Amino acid sequence: MPLIHIYSDGVLEHVEARIRFAPQWIPKLIQREIKRTGGAALKNMQSMLGRNYYTGALMRSVKAEYDSKGYRVTISPTAQRGKWDAGLILEFGTGPITHAPWAPIARWAGTKGAPMPGTIIKIRTKGVEKHPFLDDTMNATKPVIDFAVAQIARGLAISILYESLE
Repeated sequence: MPLIHIYSDGVLEHVEARIRFAPQWIPKLIQREIKRTGGAALKNMQSMLGRNYYTGALMRSVKAEYDSKGYRVTISPTAQRGKWDAGLILEFGTGPITHAPWAPIARWAGTKGAPMPGTIIKIRTKGVEKHPFLDDTMNATKPVIDFAVAQIARGLAISILYESLE
């Protein structure tokens, strides 16, 4: 009676051995790409904030904060306007600020060529206009994220089939 024998030529055993050690090399692969992606996202956010440049304080305040395992990065501006988050003010605008301070607004208006007291009246009655930057930052960073995912997948395949990329 004819028989068919199917057996591994050692490849499956090699893959099994590599996968067994995956907890040692997969984190390094991911952490490297998170670090690279975080750096690109930080630069992209600074670029988007540059569209509304005043003193540069908001742009310079952008920080990348990595979690302890290196699997997550949070990119955000940290500048304050008084007790308020300057990034949130720029992103979402405000409602009327009835007690808006004259001097800082006058300085801003002077550098932008905006009329005073019209500027202060508008801020006190209508608020500050929104100038969204978060979606634009994500859109600019999406190709970097896509590349990182592809690099991780490539690294996994190479590490499983061949040897570590370290």
